[in-house]
Amino acid sequence: MKKQRHHFLVVSCLAITVTIFMNCSLQAQSSITIFKNESGKYGFRKNNEIIIPAKYDTVNKFEYGLARVKLDNKWGYIDEKGKVIIPIKFFWIEPALFLSFEEYEDDEPTGWYRMKLNSKADPWKFVDIAGKELLFEDYSEFGYSEGMLEVVLGNKWGFADENGKLVIPMKYQQVKYFEKGRALVKLNNKWGIIDKTGKELAPLKYDTIRLVNYNKEPWYKFRINNQFGLIDTMGNEVIHAKYEDIYPFSEGLAAFKLNNKWGYLDKKGNEIIPAQYDVANIFTKGKASVRKDGKSFQIDNPLLGNPNQNSNSANASTPPVSLVKPPLPLKGKLDATMVGLWKYTDATSGRITYMKMNADGTSESYLNSVTPANKSKGFCYWLIDGNFYESVCDGFTAVNRYSFQKGYDKETGKPTLTLGGYIYVAADNKTSW
Repeated sequence: MKKQRHHFLVVSCLAITVTIFMNCSLQAQSSITIFKNESGKYGFRKNNEIIIPAKYDTVNKFEYGLARVKLDNKWGYIDEKGKVIIPIKFFWIEPALFLSFEEYEDDEPTGWYRMKLNSKADPWKFVDIAGKELLFEDYSEFGYSEGMLEVVLGNKWGFADENGKLVIPMKYQQVKYFEKGRALVKLNNKWGIIDKTGKELAPLKYDTIRLVNYNKEPWYKFRINNQFGLIDTMGNEVIHAKYEDIYPFSEGLAAFKLNNKWGYLDKKGNEIIPAQYDVANIFTKGKASVRKDGKSFQIDNPLLGNPNQNSNSANASTPPVSLVKPPLPLKGKLDATMVGLWKYTDATSGRITYMKMNADGTSESYLNSVTPANKSKGFCYWLIDGNFYESVCDGFTAVNRYSFQKGYDKETGKPTLTLGGYIYVAADNKTSW
């Protein structure tokens, strides 16, 4: 069984009018076949030899060593020797869920099942492989990760393992699935961090908290009283809440916002580059894109010993990127905050379009994935004129002019860009406008 998963397929196929050979779960190959005798009862053969006599009203195929059988209008499970494993006493029973990612054929069910005891109207209950009722009433449909599953009882959340054993008590208002051995939990309207034993790593005192991971360096960004700070993976509050916004560390520096200007600090909280920029991005390969006094340019990372800049000279920078001349004149100027990768998903077809807006005033489009094979031919060119987005593409004979609006996605919190009614969501490391 694969252990590291982040999604699962819920098996929900209750059908009270179920007939023979109903099979609603993921298949595993078996040489055992079903047969029906003259009395209309069902049993199992292997290599044409009867191994389980025909005595059941309905049966399903064997999967992972078990078969669901029906007798006197009750369902249960037997093994390949005909031994009853889960008592045949349920109105309906099925595997609770299958752990899955992409290759369904390799997946196995968890060690627990969900059932309705007497009628379709009964609430779902959960039992282990012996038919013993488990200690929760529901689970999160998107909460399985790293061998742990979010479970709930009476609006209180906790965690169980894949066999249904309760590992962390159900006492929280809300929980988030485990990532890198840590989970976010909420109690008394405050968030904190726990490990897989339930140990509290960061106290439950934060208004919001989320894992951010740039350049493979995980950090937790938190908010208290509308001020932001950072927590490391051990739960230590490395940067205290004093900033209007903050990015996680990258190459030893984190961008922070103070008095509506951006600067950079180190892991000791020292403000290495004072707050002076209108826009700032994380450092990558020794460079960070910033904007100041209407000009977009890059600065060097002073911690890397770049000769163009040191910790006492935060104003040194590379020249602004030159704009590429469009085939037709455009009004306006480049907005550096819009530079980056944007993603639009068609609500009807599910088709994904990526728009890569470059600092030289060009843009590129990709269908479904950002690869050379999926790139549209030619380039488009763009500028911002007040509240309008002007664009023209190679081969066009006229300039397009759209209204545009900046915002944030309600689900992910990422920046959004609405162009002519189409909503694009940031698809890179952009976290705020």
